[in-house]
Amino acid sequence: MELKQSRPDAKGSFENAVAMNGHALVFQHDYNLCLVKMEPGAKAFTPAGVRWCVSQEAKAAYKNTRKVIFANGMLQCLDAAGKVVWASTPKKDPYAKIIIAPNGQLMITNAVGAVYWSKK
Repeated sequence: MELKQSRPDAKGSFENAVAMNGHALVFQHDYNLCLVKMEPGAKAFTPAGVRWCVSQEAKAAYKNTRKVIFANGMLQCLDAAGKVVWASTPKKDPYAKIIIAPNGQLMITNAVGAVYWSKK
């Protein structure tokens, strides 16, 4: 799965987000990948709704991100050359799923629900 980037004129938009349980994973116009809380009826999020962003991770050169993918159990931010800028904990599992729990926890799980990686 590839997550499309929000347009520069769509700041805070859920336009291309992956949404689940009142939260969304958004590849922002500024190249940051963020987990945000969605307010009922809202078409955009506010800074107060941000739960987690790749920019909070140590050594994550998120401004170089040009593509966000989820494959083989890993969420990855890639630069223009396809080099990994940031990645979740590696787990080679083609059946892994990405889930956003009702409490806002972003998780990568195996097919039966065991958690490989999570952020809240």
